[in-house]
Amino acid sequence: MPGRPVLILAPRGRDAEVIGQVLARAGVSTRVVPDVAAAIDGLGACAAVVATEEALAGPDLRRLLALTAAQPAWSDLPFLVLATKQPGPRSAHHVSVLDGLGNAILLERPLNAETLVSAARAALRARSRQLAVRNLHATLESRVQERTQALAASEAQARTTFDSFPECIFTLHVSDGRAFPVEAANPAAERATGLSAAAIRGGGASAFLPPDDAATVEAQCRACVAAGVSLSFTAALRFPALSGAFEATLTPLRNADGRIARLLAVFRDVTARNALEARLRQAQKLEAVGQLTGGVAHDFNNLLQVVISGLTLIERSGDPARRALLLDSVRRAAQRGGDLTKRLLTVARRQSLRPEAIDIGAWLGDGAGELLTRTLRGDIQTELRVAPGLPPVQADPDELELAVLNLAVNARDAMPGGGTLTITAVPVFIDGLTDPDGLCGEFVRFTVADTGTGMSEDTQARVFEPFFTTKGVGQGTGLGLAQVYGFARQSGGGVRLRSRLGEGTAVSLLLPVSDAAVSRPAASAGGAATAQQAGGAAVLVCEDDDDVAALAVDMLEQLGHRPTRVGTAAAALGALADGRAVDVLFTDVLMPGGMDGLALARQARGRRPGLPVLLTTGYTGAGAAAVPRGMLMLRKPYQLPDLAQALQSALAGAPPALAAD
Repeated sequence: MPGRPVLILAPRGRDAEVIGQVLARAGVSTRVVPDVAAAIDGLGACAAVVATEEALAGPDLRRLLALTAAQPAWSDLPFLVLATKQPGPRSAHHVSVLDGLGNAILLERPLNAETLVSAARAALRARSRQLAVRNLHATLESRVQERTQALAASEAQARTTFDSFPECIFTLHVSDGRAFPVEAANPAAERATGLSAAAIRGGGASAFLPPDDAATVEAQCRACVAAGVSLSFTAALRFPALSGAFEATLTPLRNADGRIARLLAVFRDVTARNALEARLRQAQKLEAVGQLTGGVAHDFNNLLQVVISGLTLIERSGDPARRALLLDSVRRAAQRGGDLTKRLLTVARRQSLRPEAIDIGAWLGDGAGELLTRTLRGDIQTELRVAPGLPPVQADPDELELAVLNLAVNARDAMPGGGTLTITAVPVFIDGLTDPDGLCGEFVRFTVADTGTGMSEDTQARVFEPFFTTKGVGQGTGLGLAQVYGFARQSGGGVRLRSRLGEGTAVSLLLPVSDAAVSRPAASAGGAATAQQAGGAAVLVCEDDDDVAALAVDMLEQLGHRPTRVGTAAAALGALADGRAVDVLFTDVLMPGGMDGLALARQARGRRPGLPVLLTTGYTGAGAAAVPRGMLMLRKPYQLPDLAQALQSALAGAPPALAAD
C-alpha cells in the first residue's frame, strides 16, 4: 500500500530480517520495530502489523490492546500473528491477546513464503478499503458541515428578509381548508395589527380584521388552496393600526408529499399609490378635456360663423334665390353640428346604440358595398372577402356604417395615386388571457386594408386620439378613427391596427358574435305621407327651453297638429288633471323642478293609461338611454320629417325607424 509500511515486530533471532526479505520480494514496504512500545508509536502510519506471538508481551501490551479497542468506527488494523504450532489449544492468555487485537490472523510456523505474502496482501487490501471509507466519511462530514453552514446562512438570510420586508407577511397553516391560523408574522404585520407575533400566532384573520374583511381573506385562501397556484387580489382591509387598499398575494407552500401545508400571504398597502394614480388619471382627463374642448370650439365656431353670417345675410337680402342658398348653407352647418356631436358622443362611448344582429355578408351586398364604391375614387379597386358561414354580429347598423365609411375615407386619402381597398370578414376566437383589451369569446374580425402610404410608429401611437389628424387644415376633423374606436369598444369589441410606411394600413374591427336572429328592417314611409297620416293630434309639449319649445310648436303646427306647450313637469301633470284633450305627450327628458321627463311620462301613464308618449333629448347619459317599454325616443337635433314619423309611430303604438339618432 503506497506510503504506509507493514510494521514487523519480531525481536528474536533473524525472524524480522527473514520476514522483511520475503515481503520486500513481493513489493511490500516494511519497517522493523524492536518492541511493543515502538510498534505503538508507528501504528498511526502503518498499513498492518506482522508480529511473532512471543513479542506480544511486556508492560506495553495492555496499552496496545487499549489502542486497538479505541479505534474509530471505520478502522480495524490488521495483525498477522506468527505462532509456533502447538498440539493442543492455546493458553487463555494467548487467546485473550488475539481477541484484544481484534482483526488478528494467526499463522502457525513453520509457514512458506507464499502463505505469508498472501496473508500480508489480504491485510493490505482490507486496510486500503478501511482508509477509503475513512476518506469518504471525512468528505461526507465536510459536505454535511458545509451544507449545514449554508442552510444556516440561508435561514438567517431568509429570517433577515422576512423581518425587514416592508410589506405584511403571514405564514398560514392549511389544515381542513376552512381555517387558516397564523404560524408566523413579520414585524410589518405586527405594526399593522398592533399585536406581537406571539399574540397573532394561532389565530385566524378574524383575530385582527373585522368579520367582513376576514371573510374576504379566508374566501381567497380557500380559492388559492382549491386552485393550487398563486393567487392575487385587491381589497379594502381594516387592520387595527392600518386601513386602506391592499394588494394581496397568496402562494401555496407544499410539503414532501406534494400536499399544500401552508400559504405565504403578502399584503401590500397600495392606498398612496392608488391616490397617485387617481391624480394622474385626473390630470390625463383634464389634458384630454383641454384637447377635446379646443377641437370642439374650433369646429363649432366655424359652424356658428356660417349660421350667424347666413342669418345676417338673409335679413339683408331680398333676392329669394339668394335667400334660399343662404338657408341651405345654414341648414348644412346645423346638420354638420349634429353630426359632430354624434361623433363626439361615440368617441366618449356615451352614444346610445341600438345594437341588432347583422349579417355582414348581406349588409355589404344590400347597399354598404355600393356606398363604399361611391365614396372611393375610380382609381381605387375594391375587394370584398367574406368567409362562408360567417355568424352575425351584434352592433348598431348606423354606427357600423359610419365606422366603415370613416375607414374607407381614410384609406382613400392614403392612396392619392390609386390602389386597392380590401375588406375582409372572418370569424375568430379570442383568449381573454392574452388579449390586450381583455376580450374573450367569439368575434368577427372586420378588416379594412389599403395599399397606401402607411403610418409611422409615432402616428400609430396617437391615431385614435380625438382631433389628432395628419391631414391638412380643413381636410379632416381628427374624429374618424376616434369614432371607430369608441364604437367598437362600446359595442363590446375592440380595434386592431397594423401599418407600415410605404406598405399600407389595415384596421380591424372586432365585433361580438350575436346569438339573435337577423331581422330585416321594414321600409319607412316618406316624410310628407307621414305628416298627413299623423296630422290633427292634440300634442302636449313639455319643454323648458323657450327657443326650442317655440320651434317645436311651430313644427307641430306646420304638420297640422294642435300643440299646447308647458315649461315644467308639474305644469304638464296639471294640464292632464284639468281634463283637456291630449292625444300624445311630447316631453324633453331633462327637465328642471325635480321631476324629469321619464318620471313625468310614468305619472302621465298612471293617470291616463295607454297615453302615447314621445320623449326627446340631446343628452345620451344612462337616464336618457333607459327608455321605458312602450315609449319612443326622438334624438335632438331632429328635422320636420323626423318629428312627423315619430309622432305617427307614437300614435300608432309601433316602434319608429328614426333617422335623427
